[in-house]
Amino acid sequence: MRRFFLIVILISMLFLLFSCGEESLEADNVGDSDYYITSDNGDSGSQADDNGDTSDSSDDSGNTVSDQSAGDSAPDKDATIGMECTPGNTLECYSGPSNTQGVGACQAGTMTCIDDGSGWGACKNEVLPQAEICSDGEDQDCDGIDQTPGNAIDFDGDGFTYCEGDCCELGSQCIHPELVNPRSFEIEGNNVDDNCNGEIDEVAATCDNGTPHLDAAMNLGQSMDLCPAGENGFGIVSAELLFANGTAIDNDGKSLAPVSYSTFTGLGTLIRPHNGASMAAISSGVTVNPFKDTEAELGNDTASASPADWYSANGNKYPTSPSCGFGTESNDPANDSVMLKLKIRAPLNAESFSFQIYFLSIEFPDYVCSTYNDFFLSLIDSSFTSADPLLQNPADKNLAMDAMKNPVGVNLAKNGLFTVCEKSWLKPDITAACLGGAELQGTGFEGHGATGWLVTRGNVVGGEEFELRLVTWDSGDHVLDSMVLLDNFTWYAATQTPGTGR
Repeated sequence: MRRFFLIVILISMLFLLFSCGEESLEADNVGDSDYYITSDNGDSGSQADDNGDTSDSSDDSGNTVSDQSAGDSAPDKDATIGMECTPGNTLECYSGPSNTQGVGACQAGTMTCIDDGSGWGACKNEVLPQAEICSDGEDQDCDGIDQTPGNAIDFDGDGFTYCEGDCCELGSQCIHPELVNPRSFEIEGNNVDDNCNGEIDEVAATCDNGTPHLDAAMNLGQSMDLCPAGENGFGIVSAELLFANGTAIDNDGKSLAPVSYSTFTGLGTLIRPHNGASMAAISSGVTVNPFKDTEAELGNDTASASPADWYSANGNKYPTSPSCGFGTESNDPANDSVMLKLKIRAPLNAESFSFQIYFLSIEFPDYVCSTYNDFFLSLIDSSFTSADPLLQNPADKNLAMDAMKNPVGVNLAKNGLFTVCEKSWLKPDITAACLGGAELQGTGFEGHGATGWLVTRGNVVGGEEFELRLVTWDSGDHVLDSMVLLDNFTWYAATQTPGTGR
C-alpha cells in the first residue's frame, strides 16, 4: 500500500513538471514572434508559431491580420493546408503610423483574403494622415489637435506650418517633408506637390510673358526666366546695372550707356529664346538687332577696373586661355563694360541652377588667341561648399569657363566651342569646329562667329541668398565688339559640375 502511494506521488510530480515546461515553451515562442496578431473583432489572437502554422499571421506590409473573421467557424484543417488565409475572410488593416490610428480623421481599412488563399488583398478604405487644414475644426494630420495659427507646429523644420501653406509636414505624407513647402520649386515627374500650390508636377508658369518689368535690371533678369522673389518666395531679390568693377561711374566719371544692354524676342532671322517671350542681351558695343559694330552709336567710350575679387584671384591679370598657350594674358582696364548684378534667393529644395548663354563676336576669327579677347564672366558668391572638388564652385568664382578652364570669350574657338561659323582654309585650326554660319543670318555677325547656345551651371545652398554677376567687356581696345545672350534660368534639386559647356 505504501509503495502504491509513492508511485502515485511520483506520477503527479512528473505531470506537474511536464505542464510547467510546456507553459514556459509557449511563453518563449510568444516572445520570438515578429507580429502581435488581432482578429477583426478586436479580440486577441494567438501568435504565429515557429512551425509556420497560419492560424494567425501578419502580411508582408506589416498590417495586422488574422486568418479567421469574427463569427466564422474554423475551416477544415485538410482544406487549408498550404494556404496563408481562408478565401473571402476580411481583416482590419492600417499602414499609417501606429499612434495615429483612430485619432482625428484617421481610421483603419479592410483587406480580404484572395480567392486562392495565398495572401491578402490591398488595404481598402483606410484613412491616413493628410495635410492639416488650418482652423477648420478637423484633425486631418491625426496628431490630436486641429492646428490654428496659435498652436501650429513646424514638424519638419522648413520654416512653414500647415497654417502657413505647408502641405507636407510628416514622413508619412511625402518622402522629404522638409523640402516640400511654398518656397520650393516644382520638380517635374516626382509625383509630389513640391510647392504646395495644389497641383502636382505642373510646368512652372514663366514670368517672361512679354510684359516688360519697369526696372531695366529686373527686366533683364526676368527675360532670363528668373521671377522676382516676392511672387513665390524665391527668385530675384534685387538687380543692378553697373560697370565691371561694380560701380555706377567709370574711371572718367561717365555713366553706363543704356545701349549696352537690352532684351530681344529674337536676334536675326533664326536665333530665338529657349524659354519665355524674350532673352537678355549685354554687349561691349551696341545691343541692337541687327548688331552694329560702331562706337558712334554707343555715344561714349568707357573704362573701369574688372571685378576686383576675380582679378586678384588670377594674379592681378586677365587669365590666359589654356587652349591658346601662353601670351594671351592682358590687364585692366575693362573697356566698354557692363555688369548685370543679381541677388537671388534659392528655393529651399534647390541645390544647383543653370542658364544658357550665346556668345557672338566680331573678333572671330582674326583675333583668336590674342590679347584682344573680349571676356564674359559669370561670378557666383554662394555659401555652398563640397568635399568633392568636382562639385565645388571655382576658386575665382567664374562659372563661365569650359572644362579646360578657358574663360568664355573668342579664345574658346581653339577648344572647339565656336561652332556657328564658316570654315576657313586660311585659319584651319581656329575654324576646325565650325559647323556653318546660317544662324548668323540677319544678326550683324555674318562672316564672324558665335558659340551657339551653351549651358552655364553652378551650385547653391537651398534657401540661401546668393549673388550672380554677369559681366562682359572689351580687352585691349574699344573696337570689334561682342554680345552675350542670356536665357532659360533653371533650378535643380541635385548638385552639378559647375562650369560652361554644351
